[in-house]
This record gives sequence, C-alpha cells and structure tokens, in this order.
Amino acid sequence: MDPEDVKIVESIPLSRIPTIDRDGWHFTKNGKYTVKSGYQVERTYPDIEQGAVEFGPMVTALKANCWKVRCPPKMKHFLWQLLWGCIAVKKSLKARGIKGDIRCDICGASEESINHVFFECPPAVQVWALSTIPTHPDHFPGQSLFVNMDYLFWRVKPTMEEHHFAWILWYIWKGRNSKVFSNLDTEPRETLRRAMTESLLWMEAQQEIVQPQDQVTHTSDAVLPIRSGRWCFTDGSWKPEDTFSGQGWYSTLEGFEGLLGARNTRASQTPLHAEVEALIWAMECMRNLRQYNVTFATDCSQLVKMVSEPGEWPAFASYLEDIKSLKRSFNSSEIIHIPRTQNNKADSLARSVRQQTSFTVHMDTYHPVCFIEST
Repeated sequence: MDPEDVKIVESIPLSRIPTIDRDGWHFTKNGKYTVKSGYQVERTYPDIEQGAVEFGPMVTALKANCWKVRCPPKMKHFLWQLLWGCIAVKKSLKARGIKGDIRCDICGASEESINHVFFECPPAVQVWALSTIPTHPDHFPGQSLFVNMDYLFWRVKPTMEEHHFAWILWYIWKGRNSKVFSNLDTEPRETLRRAMTESLLWMEAQQEIVQPQDQVTHTSDAVLPIRSGRWCFTDGSWKPEDTFSGQGWYSTLEGFEGLLGARNTRASQTPLHAEVEALIWAMECMRNLRQYNVTFATDCSQLVKMVSEPGEWPAFASYLEDIKSLKRSFNSSEIIHIPRTQNNKADSLARSVRQQTSFTVHMDTYHPVCFIEST
C-alpha cells in the first residue's frame, strides 16, 4: 500500500458510538459535494481515456476570459452564454427543433444568428461605430462571432482599462428584445448612451465599495462574554510533516486555581480534525473531573459552525456523535468562538506537546518545564 494512503487510513477517526457507514466526498472540508470541488477534481484527475479529437482553433480561452471581464456577474454569464451559442436567437431556436420564421425582425435579413444580432445588424453596426472602440471594415465587426469577441477581449488598441463593451452587448440584446416582443425601436445613440451610463455607474459603485475597506481596522482585544461557571479554552495544533498532533486545554473558575491539560496523538488528517479532537478530549476531561457546568471556548470558527450545523459536515459525523453524547453528561455546556489572542494558553500547550518526541499526556495546575523549552 502507498505510504500516503497508510497515513490517511491511520488518521481516520473511530467513533466511540457504533454508527452505520455513510458515503462522503473526500475533496471538501465538510464532506459535502460542491460543483466547484467537482470541477477541481476533473482538472486534477482527468480521464485516462482521450476524448474526441478536435480540429481547428480552440475557443476555450475565449470562454474562460468571460469570467475575467470587469462587469456584473449576470453580464459575465451573458457573455459566456453568447460564446456557447445559448442565446435564444431564431437560428439557434430552429437548430433545437422550434419551427418559425428565422428572419431578423429589425433589418429583415434572411437569418438571425448570434453574430448577426450583435455585430452585423445595421443598428448594432452603428452602435459600434459610435462607440470609442476602434472599428475597421476588414477586422471589426466581422462575420465571425469568435473573431469579434477575440477582438474585444484582446485586440483593441490602446488596451481598454474598463470593459464597456460588455454593457454595449447587453443593451444591443435588450434593444433587440424590445423590437421582437414589444415592437419598439431603439435608436443606436440611445443604446450606446444607456450602455455607457450604466457601465460608468457600476464602475463608480465599485470604487465606493473598495475605498471604505482601506479604512477598516480590526481590534483583536475583544472582550469575552460574561458567563458564570467554569470556562475551558481548547486548541489543536497540527503540521503536515509532524508525527503528532497536539491538543491543549486550560480551564478557569473564579476563586480557584486554573487547571490545564496537554497531550499528543497520532497525526490527524487536517488542522480542523486536530481542533475537533482537542475539544472532545477537553469535554471528556471536564466530565471526568465532575465539572458539569462548562463553557468551552475555541478560536476555530469552523468548529463552532460544525457543532451548530452537524448535518452540513458529514465528514465529521463520528466526531459530532461523540460531542453530542458528551454534551448529555453536562447540566449546562456551550461551545463558543473567541479571538485567537484570548486563547494563548491553550494554543501554547497544544504547540508544545505536538513537538514532543514521544507520546505525552499532562494534566495539572502548572506548565511543565519541558514544554517551555520546546516552544
């Protein structure tokens, strides 16, 4: 067996409570499938069998560039549909079995194709001529949709800082729909005016959003919520090359000396697994010490989300069953998120014990000297 597979198998958690096996998705943190992760897997592990041989120039770069255009998401999707041939012009509808007249309602041309609507129809040609985008009879606008889009994406000189062409295409399409569905004609100058106005407003809105962000300051010295009873701060420590994962907790109760615990275990799968395992061990320790009213605090926000929404994290189902079972041991328990700066002691314990050269477990009121030397 491959050594990497051995390491993964050894780090799989075993639940203390018998549970049925369930399917999961290995390529996300929470074990749930997402379209994004599916595409990533497809790129990382392509099919061994070769696909159909393609002839001629590739248009993949054109389609990919749609998502880099500086415009609203709906327009990026619109450009992507345009290049994929998903725009509902009459020629495309006929190709999908919808019968009807395929002539252009605006100019009467014999065939309304995607390229005709956006680059060949006389009103569209006038819009491009009135715009600041250079036109040339031999280059743009032309008879090929892909050549025209290639020109707008990369060939315009001087290079466009703002992608106004996306709005021009958008409003050419809106003008076409007004004619087809409402029999309303839109003048080329009006189409261009609307496109330029909307594009400039959108550009200004992006600047208004970005500027305040530069002035935002984040304070790390947040005040912990006031809660009576015992507190238990937990943290996990993990590094991919290390043999062990570290788990640390520090418990306080007003009027009493603090308690602490630290141990290392065989390396976990991920940093998040180490955080969950640290919480479970801290809960077990508090239960064994007969502390039944405890607020558990962690600086891992994903851990708090996991406990509050267990159904969204199938990859951690066995851990969550253990946490659910342990919570029944307490009269009152809560798991909250705190800033990392408020969790220094538990963090120090977890990091120190992770660096030990052998299995180590420590529970007491003091920080052992060997831990201090290893930090």
